[in-house]
Amino acid sequence: MDTSPIPHWQKHWHDRRAPFADECRQARDALLADLKQPGLAQQRVLADVIDMSAGSVHWRERGYDAVAADHSRFRSLLPVMRYEDFVPDIERETRTKGGVLTCSPVLRWLKTSGTTGVPKRVPYTLHWLLTYRIPAMKAMWGTYLEHHPELLAHPYATLDTQTVREDVFDFVHGIGHQAVSNRHPQINSLDWNPPWYESPWFGPEVPNTHEGRMYHRMRHLVDRICTTSRRSTPAH
Repeated sequence: MDTSPIPHWQKHWHDRRAPFADECRQARDALLADLKQPGLAQQRVLADVIDMSAGSVHWRERGYDAVAADHSRFRSLLPVMRYEDFVPDIERETRTKGGVLTCSPVLRWLKTSGTTGVPKRVPYTLHWLLTYRIPAMKAMWGTYLEHHPELLAHPYATLDTQTVREDVFDFVHGIGHQAVSNRHPQINSLDWNPPWYESPWFGPEVPNTHEGRMYHRMRHLVDRICTTSRRSTPAH
């Protein structure tokens, strides 16, 4: 009988398994409810965007804050803009870290791949994280778990290739400039925290190249998955 202590990452997996499944199920239910009444969902999101943006420097300087009194004027007052149109305000935002483009603090700058030129800086705010980003990720995994509950069968059952945890070495005035898939470091207790968050194959200690990272993950998991499968297969 194995009496060795349970590794921290496996304890985290067992502690998070049930709460994570519940959170994902609730997020999926909320998304499906919105899909049944898309008009109401659009109105709620529009009201939220206006509420979070009307007091910003960008909106007040251009008169967009007039939308706060009449949401129906949103399309007529706010023009369609390209990334290049926002660059001057983004530069201001890098120094204030909030208040220029939106009234929510900027936690990270999301980095594009740079295939069309210099990697862009897209503000990643606390409000967007808690209200949209994390619920969307949970709703997605809620769908996975609805159809494949075996994803949480044991600590080696899931290989998450959609998100990573990588140390950040690029900063913009002290704020990390990183890929949207990078979930490191955690912002707070409501940030993305799946059962495998502390797993050896998921942490920032893995190789930082894509090929090295994938190879590291597969080596860590394949043998364990095969062993677990053999143990769970009944004898004939």
